[in-house]
Amino acid sequence: MSSTNFCADGPNQLYFGFFIGLALYALIVLASIDPTHQPIYGVALAGLLTVVALYMLILLTYTTINQMRPVVIIKSIHDHTLLARDRQLDLLRSTRRASQLPRVAGERLNARRSGFMTRIDVTAIDKALKKDMEVVILASIGEYVTFGDPIAEIRAARAIISPKLKANIEKAVTLEEQRDLDNDPAFGIEQLVTIGWTSISTAKSIPTQDC
Repeated sequence: MSSTNFCADGPNQLYFGFFIGLALYALIVLASIDPTHQPIYGVALAGLLTVVALYMLILLTYTTINQMRPVVIIKSIHDHTLLARDRQLDLLRSTRRASQLPRVAGERLNARRSGFMTRIDVTAIDKALKKDMEVVILASIGEYVTFGDPIAEIRAARAIISPKLKANIEKAVTLEEQRDLDNDPAFGIEQLVTIGWTSISTAKSIPTQDC
């Protein structure tokens, strides 16, 4: 399991959040101790939470080892891919496959940074557009966009394309350093293909077994 999937897991976030919270609480209790003030209840609570943290550490160790099993990794990627496909279907239903203003000259928006296109806020784009206007997305989810590459084109039959409109369209397109498995089903398929290719690769075979 990749570090992104591991950190995105709900129980793992709960464990690490509890550990961080306990550490901060212990520091606060320690800082409040002086000869005139002895926080007995605070120290007792910190001790009780430490016992709980030790138990949660055992659970974290078990779940970490379990999540490293190939079967669990493949099932996790498979489930995330199906959920991502469901989210992608909502995006496909709310968009068109072809432009309704193909002959109208448009104004292109270029990427201000490099990264993978992970999300497109169609609702925000729809609210920003006026009548007789449309936005053509020039990159797809999961595609890597470099600085200066065109990411969208605004076409307007009569309305004026304002700087505010362009800023709203740019905010609706999210670029990140890593691909998002929760919104990019193709990324999950690529991970499964990579796992399968690695498993059958001849580089992992033992020569003595082939004799």
